[in-house]
Amino acid sequence: MVSNVARLTSALRSSVFDEETSSASAPEPTFAEKIDSARRDLAKNGVALFTDEHGRRFRIVRKPA
Repeated sequence: MVSNVARLTSALRSSVFDEETSSASAPEPTFAEKIDSARRDLAKNGVALFTDEHGRRFRIVRKPA
């Protein structure tokens, strides 16, 4: 379980903080948009993502079945 959470946290940080090289015409998503996107993706798998008001601290919780 701890290993899975560590991998999930690492993937989340990568998806939020990585700078993607996309076409120049496409606007870069804001930090809040990236967090919201990650939250939606996790929710599809039964996982809730909580952040502090600045989006710097993450808490990942598996939703009860």
